[in-house]
Amino acid sequence: MDLLIDPNEAKRFGVKVFCSEDGREQTPILIDREKNTLQIDMKKSSLVKIDYTEYVMAFASPDPEHNPVVETEEAPFILKPGEKVRLRIFLDKSTLEVFANGRQCITQVIYPALKDAVNVQVFTDDAPIKIKEAKAWKLFPALQW
Repeated sequence: MDLLIDPNEAKRFGVKVFCSEDGREQTPILIDREKNTLQIDMKKSSLVKIDYTEYVMAFASPDPEHNPVVETEEAPFILKPGEKVRLRIFLDKSTLEVFANGRQCITQVIYPALKDAVNVQVFTDDAPIKIKEAKAWKLFPALQW
């Protein structure tokens, strides 16, 4: 997907991906202007309980024996006054990659359990936003056999 969002005065807004019809599964991609972050929230990503850890490769952890479980993936992202947000979002069966304004990238593996967790929703927590452009396309499969 390729989205251009005018946040206006919104402080927290974004796109929910892998949404089930009933909302039990969803993975919000959130821009938080107060925290200056880009986030992927995994709290409702799957009905199956998955422990996402801070360091996927435990050997990279400062303390491999105590690798903390996290519910959100977060990266710094400062939005300048009046700046719009261009999100390029790539989804496959389990991988989510988000590129914001060509200067920040965040990636997470997601395992939705529900067959209908294929919907996308734009959201805002506190003020109206405008979607200036929205494009979506299917990726060509890398392994076709």
